[in-house]
Amino acid sequence: MPFPVFRFPLFLLLIALVGLCFDPAQANKERANILRSFSDFRQAMIGMQGRSAAEVLTRDSLGLFQFYRTMALQGSPTEINELPAYDRFQVFRFRHRMTPSQLKGMSGADLFTFLVDNDWIDRKRFGILEARNPEMLGGGVAEAQCLEAGVLTNKRLFFRMEGGVWKFNLRQFLKADAPLFENEVRLSGQEPNDYLFTLINQEALSPVREDIWEPMIAPAVPDPERTFTAEEVAAAIKAAEEEAKKKAIKELEKREIEIR
Repeated sequence: MPFPVFRFPLFLLLIALVGLCFDPAQANKERANILRSFSDFRQAMIGMQGRSAAEVLTRDSLGLFQFYRTMALQGSPTEINELPAYDRFQVFRFRHRMTPSQLKGMSGADLFTFLVDNDWIDRKRFGILEARNPEMLGGGVAEAQCLEAGVLTNKRLFFRMEGGVWKFNLRQFLKADAPLFENEVRLSGQEPNDYLFTLINQEALSPVREDIWEPMIAPAVPDPERTFTAEEVAAAIKAAEEEAKKKAIKELEKREIEIR
């Protein structure tokens, strides 16, 4: 006699499997670790302990400060002017207040540490922030509600699991703040770069350097005696064509916006 065949709906089977795999205790432990990560960051910021604060940031957050360092040292006027206002402000302030020798020896983590240790970042702002009700989003990513001075905001705090530890995504937090800064620049009534220079002047208590637009490290002077291989020439031509293509696309997008 054949065995009876039971038709068990697939979605009910999946629910049963998820139920077997779900561990409420582990989930609560991860939520506690996320809250602890942000608390550690917050306390390090308040105490001006830059290295401790850097240790709980995601790699791409530290990569942002590496980008600022590189642009401050080598960015051309065109490259700097194409940056969003907040990023441009950071590059300008590093050029105005730091030396090439300082920046050259720094990694992104080193620069962030320097900023916190020397109170260049608004630590009071982070001191009133609090994370609440973290949720795992999958793929090693989590988010939490953001309270400011005890009041729930519409902002979210994001975290990523790196090396088995939950790290705070400061880059994403600053990205969400960028539109507020852009609006501040617009409402200033000044030309955008003039307003950024005003902020730097107020912060550093000194007039902005006249060479603020120029790279801190002069580009290498080409050797007139050097000969190039066919591969190098082909690569240079390809790079020039790609750059021209990018500029043409930007111009078309700009015209399209103006037409609209």
